[in-house]
Amino acid sequence: MAASYGLDKAGWKRSNTVWMWTALVALSAGSAALGFAVFSAVPTFEGAVVQAFAAGALLTMLADTMMPEAFDYSGKAVGLFTVLGFGVAIAISSWSDLHSSSRLPKHRCRPRRCVAPGPVG
Repeated sequence: MAASYGLDKAGWKRSNTVWMWTALVALSAGSAALGFAVFSAVPTFEGAVVQAFAAGALLTMLADTMMPEAFDYSGKAVGLFTVLGFGVAIAISSWSDLHSSSRLPKHRCRPRRCVAPGPVG
């Protein structure tokens, strides 16, 4: 929304702004599908590297574009609330990982046989 507002103030036509965002969404969806297809073929892929890369991109965008503007309007509390927000997000993610049965293996496959989950050894 803030970027669209800035483009409007810079004199962009609304139709150009809509087409730009439409193209961006289409490109993002295509890139996500391509990335999923490529990384799904990797046998040991769990997504942690991609999630770490996405988190870094999000932090870069916040630090580069949004936080300076927020600091101009709201002062020093912006940094504190940003850190608190990420802390809450990490806590929620960690809590859901601990309490999610979908992350538990349904079975372990070894060469020539599969066994039910249980202690390894």
